Amino acid sequence: MGDIVTFNPPGGTPTFVGRGSKIEHPDVLPIFWGPYWPGSGSLTTSAIMQAIRSVASGPYLDGLKQYGYEGPTSVRGEMIDSSTPGINPTSSAKNYGDVVYDFISNLLDNDSIDNVDDNHDLVVAVFLDPSIPPPPGATGANSSIEKFEFLDDNTRFEWAWIATGGRDVQAVSQTFSHELVEAITDPFNTGLHQTAPASASDQGQIGDVCNQPATIGGAGVVAYWSTADNACIIPTPGTRRVYLTIDVTAIESHDGPAERVYVDLGRPLCDAGYFDYVERTYRNNIIVKADLRGYESPIVGWTINGQTVSLYEDNIEVNATWQEPPYSNLWVPRFRKPTATLGARHSSPSATELDITVGPNEGNVALSIGCFVSESFDVSTGTGSTTRTATLQILVTNQEIAWGQAYKDAKKACEHNKNRYVGPAGGVRPPQPGDPPDLAQILVKLLTENGPNRTASIEQAAQLVRNFNNELADALMSHVNRSQ
Repeated sequence: MGDIVTFNPPGGTPTFVGRGSKIEHPDVLPIFWGPYWPGSGSLTTSAIMQAIRSVASGPYLDGLKQYGYEGPTSVRGEMIDSSTPGINPTSSAKNYGDVVYDFISNLLDNDSIDNVDDNHDLVVAVFLDPSIPPPPGATGANSSIEKFEFLDDNTRFEWAWIATGGRDVQAVSQTFSHELVEAITDPFNTGLHQTAPASASDQGQIGDVCNQPATIGGAGVVAYWSTADNACIIPTPGTRRVYLTIDVTAIESHDGPAERVYVDLGRPLCDAGYFDYVERTYRNNIIVKADLRGYESPIVGWTINGQTVSLYEDNIEVNATWQEPPYSNLWVPRFRKPTATLGARHSSPSATELDITVGPNEGNVALSIGCFVSESFDVSTGTGSTTRTATLQILVTNQEIAWGQAYKDAKKACEHNKNRYVGPAGGVRPPQPGDPPDLAQILVKLLTENGPNRTASIEQAAQLVRNFNNELADALMSHVNRSQ
């Protein structure tokens, strides 16, 4: 069994008392009564039978095991009786039940129901012709029938009628599931019965206190009371999960005018000077997809940085940052908007895709995208037990500084020098074979002092290392030439 969907009972928490009876292995016989059957369009015996089998074979009835149901539930092939039900559409639900009772009694008298003798697991479900509308306040009911047999156990089984007039297959299946659950747990009016709060004379079974609809395995069902869960429940086959994937595409780029700025990359090992750059912005298209597992009729919602995305089209403001060239007294930072505007599109309540556009001329953003999903039947009537969430973090570059080739070359040379002469701890590398033992101390002193004799000292050091480290000597002389 997968997730158990829970609901709060509309009338408050009930108390049920078991009186012993239950049906452990239901044997369901569907009978379609009326000249309409086998039907046409979407309301047909075939469609209803498919729903009945889905209810019986899935996990929906598993919650009844706490009451003594063992399963499985078998479903016989349908019977069709084309005679016209003699039901007055303006009569009460009791009159509907009386007419159906007489109909079933006649079938028994004519030996039209197979395997009925001593079969107390039998549940006969009579689907009325759609020409007969439901009576006021009811779409079905369940009861029992008992026929005396001399010197033998009485014929005794449960039966129910289900109205189909003005209803679709989903609604008909919901009523069937309701009556089946109650027939299993309160057969012959000696099973589970509500004792508090007091119920109406024709109520008091475990489906009457709940009745929230749902879709399980494609079939309509309704909730029933679970003492074990202290809630109305619908056992379902799915274990609900939500997974997010994302795709970011920079579909446009825009370059501002060429500019220059003075940059010191870190003398003495690195260069300094004026370098060209442009400010580049992008128009990014972001597609977030939700992969839903175990859902049948999901309602999907989205958040961006904690803000709920409205259905269809929405604009969301988020904090933004901007890349800037290194600050110097020759360059004044410009004003930057502290937020970026995102365009978000969520096409329908069931859509599993969120489209986001941002830029150009917007700052860089860090997005936390959240997705929350519930079954449609759980949104308005339930306690949110089908709600699952997933989040995804992403950094989106909408703006950056694009440097010219001279800067890139200088940066590369800078990294080369640092890697060659500076160790991982940030100091000069240990002496190599052939280096003077105090080479590290000499270089540190040369590169950190700024006295009047600094240039001469560096030239002297270059001559000192020329015979055994020519590249280091060249680097020192190059630094002298840049400094003059």
